[in-house]
Amino acid sequence: MGNERTYDVCVVGSGITALVAAGIFAQKNFSVCVVAPPLREEIESGDIPPRHYSISASSRRIFELLQVWEEVNGVDGGLVRGIEVWGSASRPLIEFLPTIDRLSPLAWILERQNIVSVLLVAIRGLGVDIIESELISVACAEDTGLVHLESCELRASLIVGADGRNSKVRQSMGVSLVTKTIGQEAVVAVVKTEKSHQNFACQRFLQTGPIAFLPLSDPHLSSIVWSCEPSEAQRLTEGGPFFNEAVTSVFGHKYGEVIDSRAPMSFGIESGGVSSFFSGRGVLVGESAHVMHPLAGQGLNTALLDVASLAECIDNKDVLLTYSSLRRRLRRYERWRKAEVLKMLSVTDGLNSLFCSEKIFVSLFRKLGARSLNYSPFVKDFLISHAAGVYGDVPEMVRQK
Repeated sequence: MGNERTYDVCVVGSGITALVAAGIFAQKNFSVCVVAPPLREEIESGDIPPRHYSISASSRRIFELLQVWEEVNGVDGGLVRGIEVWGSASRPLIEFLPTIDRLSPLAWILERQNIVSVLLVAIRGLGVDIIESELISVACAEDTGLVHLESCELRASLIVGADGRNSKVRQSMGVSLVTKTIGQEAVVAVVKTEKSHQNFACQRFLQTGPIAFLPLSDPHLSSIVWSCEPSEAQRLTEGGPFFNEAVTSVFGHKYGEVIDSRAPMSFGIESGGVSSFFSGRGVLVGESAHVMHPLAGQGLNTALLDVASLAECIDNKDVLLTYSSLRRRLRRYERWRKAEVLKMLSVTDGLNSLFCSEKIFVSLFRKLGARSLNYSPFVKDFLISHAAGVYGDVPEMVRQK
């Protein structure tokens, strides 16, 4: 084993959630490192399909705090000025157009790899050590945290597991991610359409699952997420004319013909969370702690609220000195985020079940409810404001003043 290094906070993970966590703690003058696996060849060469995220107002505020907003919003980004929700009919069931200026735009659609690249530069500037090495093991004891790598051994007062749904940090803590399989896979791609998206995000609920169009900076380019049965996803990821025709058949009345598409790929959909967010000096954020259906586009936003909440609970180095002090703060974080994540899981699972059901009474209830909601601008503004993540029981750094 190589040399031993010591940090206040060790963040395990290579994605946006991990890099944001490292940046926020570094800004608070914690000594921080990020442990990430060596970059895969396809990422180094740029030969990886584009992946886009819907960024809420709360996530924007976090990026602004890290002073990276202008850069992450500078490449291929789109604005969402309105949202349409479609069923099987030829016109939207619900239209979301904010009537209050401060609620617009509803979201920003940003490309993952650009966000990661910008964050890497930013956290290096904050003095974060980025250690690219294979993770051997993690020990989250009450007295100290130990991270064993191929290249060295690390000691940390707090180990943040931001390493995704197959988290090694979570496994080392003896915590299980309890999920239910939805029976769907999400197919993601970028499509070029005959008609302009006009900065509207559109979601149509089919019997096999929802399909969403997210507007990019080019008025004819959209990032799509199509949740469907695994057999259908397999056919769609073959791409080419079949994929373009399939998307046109679903949303051609809105966008016209799909002229071109880029690199459809798929991933499995699960929904669920952990029973405990921490153990010893290990704590979980993002998909290490919970996974959800992509239909609401809230996965990354929820993960970044985890990070902001954790940073509010662990607000200074003195908290790390004794485990009794740290445990009190981690318990506060766990209670806080468990409740908020459960609400989001209930919403996403409920919407998927409600809108994909073809049962007569469910369909009737859905249509009546959608019609009532569509004529209630106050209720729609309320829903929009809470989806923005800046109202309610949210961290101080993102709260609407």
